[in-house]
Amino acid sequence: MYALLFGLAYQSIGAGVVFPFFWLALVYSGQNQLSGTSGSATIARVDAEANAVALIAGNAAPPASMIALRHPIMTAVWQLFPAYMALCRWAYCRVRRDARADGYPVTRATFAFLFLVSAGTHLSALWQLR
Repeated sequence: MYALLFGLAYQSIGAGVVFPFFWLALVYSGQNQLSGTSGSATIARVDAEANAVALIAGNAAPPASMIALRHPIMTAVWQLFPAYMALCRWAYCRVRRDARADGYPVTRATFAFLFLVSAGTHLSALWQLR
């Protein structure tokens, strides 16, 4: 039932609106449990930190530079953002040694931060259209 509602909202409202709410609800509801296991899904703190660095540096920097520089080359460079994210994550994991601490709080903070940034930029774009 939940997947159906999500699919309908995805089709009618759009992924840009639906996905941030979906991930925010998933992370903050605690429903990210692995099926068939007794415990919840876990992520090491170093992995959570690496994901945050990759999302911010590898996913935010290319579009920001594309908007700031307004050059066609930056649009082409932006297309490689998945590679930038992978490189940022790999580099962070090499520099930061493994920490066995729980990374769930870092994951929650990352999603909250990205949700606020995403919502702010989308609202700003809508505000300029009026």
